[in-house]
Order: sequence, then C-alpha cells, then structure tokens
Amino acid sequence: KYEEGQPLGINPFLLIENSSTSSAMENQLSIEKQNELIDFIWRLWKRRARNPESDKQQSVSIRKLLLAYYASNPFKPSFPDFYTFIASGQDTILENHGIDAAFFELDEFLHVCSEFIGQGAYSFLFEETGTSYHVKDKDLVIFELDEAKDDPLLLSILLQMGAETVRQLIWQDKSIRGVVFFDEFAKLLKHGTLLASVEYYAQAIRKQTGALGLVLQSPNQLPQNATASSIIDNTQILYVLKANNYEDIVERFKLSEHDRQQLYSISNRFSGAERYSEFLLKIGNDSNVMRLQVPEAVRLAYMTEGEENTRLM
Repeated sequence: KYEEGQPLGINPFLLIENSSTSSAMENQLSIEKQNELIDFIWRLWKRRARNPESDKQQSVSIRKLLLAYYASNPFKPSFPDFYTFIASGQDTILENHGIDAAFFELDEFLHVCSEFIGQGAYSFLFEETGTSYHVKDKDLVIFELDEAKDDPLLLSILLQMGAETVRQLIWQDKSIRGVVFFDEFAKLLKHGTLLASVEYYAQAIRKQTGALGLVLQSPNQLPQNATASSIIDNTQILYVLKANNYEDIVERFKLSEHDRQQLYSISNRFSGAERYSEFLLKIGNDSNVMRLQVPEAVRLAYMTEGEENTRLM
C-alpha cells in the first residue's frame, strides 16, 4: 500500500534474506530475475514501461551494471545502494564494463533517479523498514492502488511490482492454483498498460492452473476495442447482480435469450424476516439464478454503513 512518506516495504533487489555470499547471489540472479530488475530500474529512470526492441541497447547496459553490482558483493542489495554504486564510480564505470557512453545516459540516470535517493521527493519509498516482505511466504497479497492513482510514476511502480508478484506466485510454481482479482477495475482502466496486462493474464493464466477475476459496475466500462473483446472471449464464468437494465451485458457477452430472461427475473429482498440477494451465475453455456441467504449474525457483520450499522456501532 502506498502512503505518502512511508516506505513500500518491498525490495526487488533482495535475493536471499540474511545472505550476502557471492555464490548465493549468483544462484538467485537468473536471467528472469535480471529482466525483472531491468524493468524496475527502467520505470524509475524512464518513467514508462520498457520496449524490449527499441530499448535494447540501454537494457543491455543496465544488465551489465547489475551484474557488476552484484559481483561487488553488496551487504544488502537495494535500488539506493545500486544508485550509489554507479554514482561513486561514475568517472570510470562505463569504460570498466565495456559500455559505450551512447548506450547508457549516465548523467540522465543519475539526475532523474536522484529523486529516490537521500533528500529526493520519493526517497522514502525505499527506506529500510526493518521488515522484509517476501511475497512467496504469503497466501494473500493485496496491492492497494487508490492513494497512488493520481501519480503515474507511483502507479507504474506498484503495477510492475504486482505483475512480478503474479509471476513469482503463479507463473513460477504451477502447483499453486492462484487467483488474480482486480476489484474496482474501471478505476484503473485509464492507465493504458494495465488493460494489455489483463488481456495477457486472461489468455495465459488457465495454463498456470490459475484464474483471473474482474469487478465492473457495467460492461460499458470496458473500452470497445480488440483487447477488451479478447478479455470477454476468455471469460468463462459470469456473475451478474441485480440491475435495472441488462441489455448491455447481453450484447457485450453475447448472452442467449434464456440468459436474458433469467437476468430480468433476479430479485432481492432486503427487509422482512427472510432477507436475501440473487444473482445470475453463468459457467460456460450453463446459467442459473442463485440466491444468497446467510444467518442474521453474518448479515449484520457485513452492514458497514447505513442506519443498521449506526445502531450496531
């Protein structure tokens, strides 16, 4: 979760906790890990996603510098420490590692990334917290993006970390049946790179014995383009809550007349002795209206606003 002035608590540079031996680092610094760090550095430096083709020369230079940095056996690797490694040897570092100055804009890197060091505006992001959050140890990982949504740089960093978390927890270990769930998805759609990432998840995640979930208020929140159509085509399970009009859902998801009739039969009862809500559950070609009714104590536990909540509190 991003909170202004508070560290993120995640350190992509940390390979093995409580270990600083070069052999351990070499074992952990795989090509995949190198690419993750290159992407991370690129977003801090260039403030955008990396294009593997057009940005190849700069990326190769970053890789060489990363390998040199880890070969120097840093006590606790981090981006600020990597920055210091480059800054302290800036007079000779490119020549020492066979990097042409045209393929690594050293002055630009040091200037732009100084915002994450010392007294820089974003230096708090990578401050030492005393706690290391290893996502591989977690059953549930939540990235809270609300506080960062108005800052493209911060949002880009969090989304990149989120993508890396998916890769570590689901892509790398096929024995884990992971679920990637985007709540309030429409809020994030204004950031173009996210939709393409979700399309990739929708197409690939089943091969990883995983699942992807999106929450939308209306299908009209999805743009009318090939990427959104691909996401819809790869949607196997549909939950539809009660609404006044379902025609947009019927059209975008190509629902049958039988589905349409079921949608208009949905009813909720939120007063009286027996209270319940209904929704359409469609799995593949099969659909049914389902009813959710819970014990009164459970229902009250979910009353987080309104008159009932006021009385309970």
